[in-house]
Amino acid sequence: MTVALERQLADAPRKYSGLSRSAVAGVLIAAMSMGLLESFKALVATRSRGIAIPLPWLLLNNVPWWLLWAALTPLVIIAASKFPLDIPERRTRHAAYHVLTVLILSSAHLTVVGYLHFTLNRQRLPFATAGEVIRNWHINFTILNALTYALILGVYYTINYQRRYRETALVSARLAATASQMESSVTAARLHALRMELNPHFLFNALNSVTGLIRKEEKERAISMIARLADLLRATLDRGGAPTMTLGEELRLLDMYVDIEKVRFGGRLQFEVDVPDLLRRAQVPTLALQPLVENAVRHGIATQKAGGVVLVRARRDNGSLMVDIQDTGPGVPPHVFESPNGGLGMANTRDRLHQLYGSSAGITLFNAPEGGAVCRFWLPYREKDSGVEV
Repeated sequence: MTVALERQLADAPRKYSGLSRSAVAGVLIAAMSMGLLESFKALVATRSRGIAIPLPWLLLNNVPWWLLWAALTPLVIIAASKFPLDIPERRTRHAAYHVLTVLILSSAHLTVVGYLHFTLNRQRLPFATAGEVIRNWHINFTILNALTYALILGVYYTINYQRRYRETALVSARLAATASQMESSVTAARLHALRMELNPHFLFNALNSVTGLIRKEEKERAISMIARLADLLRATLDRGGAPTMTLGEELRLLDMYVDIEKVRFGGRLQFEVDVPDLLRRAQVPTLALQPLVENAVRHGIATQKAGGVVLVRARRDNGSLMVDIQDTGPGVPPHVFESPNGGLGMANTRDRLHQLYGSSAGITLFNAPEGGAVCRFWLPYREKDSGVEV
């Protein structure tokens, strides 16, 4: 589709090299108008000098001049399309072609109208021959014909340029729309790929935990974990390919995930949420919290014999939504700060934030003053179905 539109864009300058029906009508109307204007001007001039010349005779002497130029206009258009003057490297040669063309057309025009004038005025020109009249007309009116040719050329180039500009703008708009659709498709595919990267990551960890429980012959806990895992996967798949969801929906999925982890950790894992109800309508990337909470559980809680707390806190900072995932573990070791990505969960979330919000969103990792690690991400505050920042 894009190639076809680019070809339309390249062909746009050549689409209007001829005259449409409306253009032909316009040329004829302009020629008749000029003929009538010349005739009435001559009528007024002769009457003011006391000379009574019939209007029909004046029309026969003036209207044919312009009607013949109307008939020659297609030839001027052909010359304009074949010898365009907007190509710098060919401008001099094409200008020479136009000079030759105007001499030929002017000579043909003056020969026809000169002979017609001689025929209509033969009684007034008793001593003149047709050749003498035609020669005098060439001497007196060649410059006028050259100016007429240039005027037709200028009008053609002006109209043609406007049409080319509109056509180019239309094709450019279509190309832009197509590019935008392609970009949206690429973005959607990228977001889907990132989500698919997370799902197996969590699923493998959960299945490994189930395997460990079975080996320990803790069947009830294993069955409970499988059931909750099924509920979580069903809820996740029911979301389809939507790139975002409300923070409230995200927290409900997160509760399912934490329930699964609590089966594994027992009383060692505590989970707290500090999110006002109003903020639960805010849009966040689908499954943005789960990999970050999983990191907090793995690096902050699993390493502690006594376990610990994972806290999810959200607040609004002017036009941004700030979300913190904090744990009471040992904090972030120095080598993690040196890593450019900070692990799969953070790298994935960073990529999805960039895909959805560009530079207006981000994610960072730091140690809390009271101990433990904090993963914070921020994004423009948008509510469900609003489509705009509020």
